[in-house]
Amino acid sequence: MVAEFGLVALHISVVHQILSQEYAVVTWAQYEQLTPGMHLLAVEHMLGFGAEIKTQNLPNDEILITYEWLNPDGSKIIATFQNMKLTGKAQAGLK
Repeated sequence: MVAEFGLVALHISVVHQILSQEYAVVTWAQYEQLTPGMHLLAVEHMLGFGAEIKTQNLPNDEILITYEWLNPDGSKIIATFQNMKLTGKAQAGLK
């Protein structure tokens, strides 16, 4: 299961890299709508696909994955998910 989740996350990350260059722009308003416990799929529905920037295997067989949504101007949203649920968020330069 852990390997499958990582493979899916990798696929999503690659697709995001391709699409984000043309379509995705994230905003402060979207950032404010992110709430702890949101499922990764709900966040992706709102923001588009994020790029996986870090993965950690936790001792209890859970996975902690950090995604980034990067705008062309360098502003971004960074979100951390544990078992596909939002556990943390940060932003830089959003308008």
